[in-house]
Amino acid sequence: MKTLVFILIIFLLYGLLFLVIDRLEKKGKADSELTRKLLHIGSGLIALLFPLIFKTLTGVVYLGIFFIIVLLLLRNMEKFSGGIGKALRKEERKSRGDLYFIVSIVILWVFSYSNRILYYIPLLILIFPDALAALGGVRFGKIKYKSVVGEKSVEGSAIFFFVTLFITLGSLLLFTPLGLAESVIISLLMAFLSMILEAISWRGLDNIFVPVLSFFILKSSMEADIFTTGINLLVTIILFLIVIFGKKYASLSDDAALTGAFYCYFVWITGGLKWTMATLFLYVLYRAVTVKPDFDKKEPYDFFTMLIICLPALFWLVIYRITNTEDIFYVYLTVISSHLSIIGTARMRYTHPEIDFKRVVLINSLIGISYLTIFMNIFSDSFEKVIWIFCIIAVCLSTLIFNFLQPERKNYTLNKHRLIKHLLTVFLCSFIVLIPIWGKIFF
Repeated sequence: MKTLVFILIIFLLYGLLFLVIDRLEKKGKADSELTRKLLHIGSGLIALLFPLIFKTLTGVVYLGIFFIIVLLLLRNMEKFSGGIGKALRKEERKSRGDLYFIVSIVILWVFSYSNRILYYIPLLILIFPDALAALGGVRFGKIKYKSVVGEKSVEGSAIFFFVTLFITLGSLLLFTPLGLAESVIISLLMAFLSMILEAISWRGLDNIFVPVLSFFILKSSMEADIFTTGINLLVTIILFLIVIFGKKYASLSDDAALTGAFYCYFVWITGGLKWTMATLFLYVLYRAVTVKPDFDKKEPYDFFTMLIICLPALFWLVIYRITNTEDIFYVYLTVISSHLSIIGTARMRYTHPEIDFKRVVLINSLIGISYLTIFMNIFSDSFEKVIWIFCIIAVCLSTLIFNFLQPERKNYTLNKHRLIKHLLTVFLCSFIVLIPIWGKIFF
């Protein structure tokens, strides 16, 4: 009965918020962008009351489902042609950020049920930094960088960073027993990574990426010792600087470089040193060992290209964490080496069409095999010859299959069909390496 009463109270608060914002928008006192930000902040502030009102896990879940239905009605019913409905349904805006916002609140509520500080800090980051960064970027943004869709400003990202930093630091100092040094390190790490996540998100996905991943970053940092968290912060900054300042050398767009920086951080905290080094050296070396096409600077690798390259490797990294099987590193290394070999063949075939097809494949397969062999020797306690042979087969096969699927040398440009062929070829061929690994486990 109490839960029902509390839900009715929340309904009234949200109804009042919707009414006020709707009136402001219809009277011309708030444009569509400001309407969305006011709805964003107001909804978040009401959600801050949930731990004080709801004492069960299910209340907020039911509430979230209800408001998702309400927002879908506002978006799709012609009756709501003005006010909030107009702002949410604006034709040129394909974002689903309002829906992701509600989903994030529900996820945070479920995951943080036993520790409310893990609910409040990510929620505060969801409420204020994004809204203030968007409004501040529009007003003060002068230095632009390419995002996944459109552009963002350095000034807006800086606002996001500092607001997140102050929110996290203040909350940790006031509401946790953590000391000043530990709180500062955790806050810097949170602000830095949240800023990158916001920068590489698109169509409102920052409303789910930023709070949910902030939750896991905060939880793991609070559970770790200060030395480990400090090392994670230092490595994150180093990786970020390497990727960002090397993006022109690596022919990466701004959004691709930021994606690469966050991916390298994820590899570091998930796999450790050898996984990170294998990834980073691909980034550093591939331009040195492959032929540079003439349009490399005009058409740098974008976010989706980086995503295609990362996804197969990310899959095996996650499998490693789930199974705790060390030999999965060889599969990961095979994926990295296959990427190097395929990129090399595509670039060489475009720049040197006079070179025989078989020779191009052979040269770049040897480059991929060399990369694979060097890292297997450096990071393996004992050289696994059988696994090494299967890794070589996977690299050569993926290179050969990709080039048969992509016969036109002029199709080097990064269209989605070529990228999908690249992804599937590398991913499927990498399963070959599981044969000797399973043999060791079961026989």
